[in-house]
Amino acid sequence: MALQQYLSSLFQSLRLHLFVLTFRLLLRWRTAAHIQRDANVLPLSEAGVRKRRIQIPSRDPGRSIAADLYLPLTHDGKDDALRESKLPVLVNWHGSGFVFPLHGTDAYFCTRMARDAGVAVLDADYRKAPEHPYPAAIDDAEDALRWIASPSTAAAYNLDPSRVAVSGFSAGGHIAAVAASHLKQKLKADKESAMKIEMLLSIYGSADIATDGAMKKPPSPNLRAHAPWILNMFAEAYAPDPPFSRSDPAISPAFADPDAFPPTTAFLTCEGDNLRWEIETLVARLKEGGINDEGKREVHCKMLEGVCHAFDKGIKEDGGGSLTWIRREEAYAWAASLLKKTLHPSR
Repeated sequence: MALQQYLSSLFQSLRLHLFVLTFRLLLRWRTAAHIQRDANVLPLSEAGVRKRRIQIPSRDPGRSIAADLYLPLTHDGKDDALRESKLPVLVNWHGSGFVFPLHGTDAYFCTRMARDAGVAVLDADYRKAPEHPYPAAIDDAEDALRWIASPSTAAAYNLDPSRVAVSGFSAGGHIAAVAASHLKQKLKADKESAMKIEMLLSIYGSADIATDGAMKKPPSPNLRAHAPWILNMFAEAYAPDPPFSRSDPAISPAFADPDAFPPTTAFLTCEGDNLRWEIETLVARLKEGGINDEGKREVHCKMLEGVCHAFDKGIKEDGGGSLTWIRREEAYAWAASLLKKTLHPSR
C-alpha cells in the first residue's frame, strides 16, 4: 500500500511538472510580444520615469531576487526622489498562476503608477512552483519588503518605508494580500523595522486556494474564465495539501483576520473572472470588520464590466477605442488616484 501511494504521488508530481513545462514553452513567445507591445504604449522617456534593474539579496546565500525599480523624474531630468525628501513606495508582484515566469509583464502599470501617483515602484520577481512551492514566493516577498525597509536602501534612493503600498495581479495579487496581512503583522512585530504598509491593491487577484476550483463558477457565460482543473493545478503546484493546509492565512489570505490588513484595501475584479467571488467574499469580511487597530478602514472594490482575467496585458494598439483598452485606462487611473490619496495625503 505504501509503495502504491508513493508511485501514485510520484506520477502526479511528474504529470504536474510536465504540464507546467509545456505551458511555459507555449507562453514564452506571447509574453515577449506582450511586454514589447506595452512598452511601446508609454516609453519611459515620455513618461518621465527611470527604470533600474536591481538584484535584491535573499535570505539564501548566493541567491538574489530580480526586480525593476521605477523612479519618477522631474521635468529637469532629476530623480523625483531627490526633489522630495523621501518617496513613498509601491511594491508589485506579477501574475503567474504561481508557476509561470512572467516578470516584466506589469511594466506599463509600473510606469503609470510611478508617473501618475508619484511613487517609486519596485516590481519584484519571486520563485515559482512546482519547483519552489510555498513558502518560497512569500519568503521572496518578505525579502523584497525588508530590502525596501533597510536604512541603506532608503538612503540610496530616498525612499520612505513608512509609506508603502503593495500590489499584484492574479497570483501576484494573492502574494500582495499575504504581504498586506501576514507579512505586515510579522514586520510590525519587528521593532527595528521602519516598514509600514498603508495600502493593498489587488488586481484580479486570488485569495482562496483552499476551495475547490469547481466551486468557483464563471460569473458570466459570455466571457472566458479559468477552467476548474487549471485553478486546482495552480493550487496543487503552489501548496500541495498535504503537507500544507491551504486554509492557513499565510497561504490563503481570504482566511486572515480583517484587522491584519492595512488601513486601505482596494480590489479590482473582472466581470468574466471566476476568481471574482473569492475577492468579493474577502471584501465583505473586511467591511464587516469595521475599524481596524489603526483606527480606520477604507475598503474599495471596483468591478470592470465586459472583460476577463488578465485582459490588460499586451493590448493591441487600435486608437484606444477597444473595450479592453478603455477598461485598462479606467482601472489604472483608479489605482493611481487611490495610491496618490493614500501615500501622498497632504497633496
